[in-house]
Amino acid sequence: MVVDVKAPNRYFYQQRIRPPRFVSSDFEKGGILVASAMAQYLDKPSDLGIFLLGPSESLPGRIRSGSCLYRLVSAGHAPKLIGVELDSWDEEDAVAKVAATLDALDLKSAPGGSRRVGRPGPC
Repeated sequence: MVVDVKAPNRYFYQQRIRPPRFVSSDFEKGGILVASAMAQYLDKPSDLGIFLLGPSESLPGRIRSGSCLYRLVSAGHAPKLIGVELDSWDEEDAVAKVAATLDALDLKSAPGGSRRVGRPGPC
């Protein structure tokens, strides 16, 4: 398991240097905010939610997705989540990957005739 450690901005200020751009944004807080928004939908009666994980080579994507996923799983939403890792930030590729995931789920043939999917949130 790889654990990413992001130095807090205060470390750079204490060293009297300007923080690098990638550190100046709080990606973890972004994941917390997205998890909060997603939880509102996952708390409602729906069978599942599609969780888009940022590309593994993207530090911001890993931090934001990890923070978001941790909070959703800790809140008991794991059984309702289907994770889809994005290969890149390209919008067309992301849409194609989600569409393929939905096709593979074959939602219309589920018992009861149909399954509702919670509104996805960007992480």
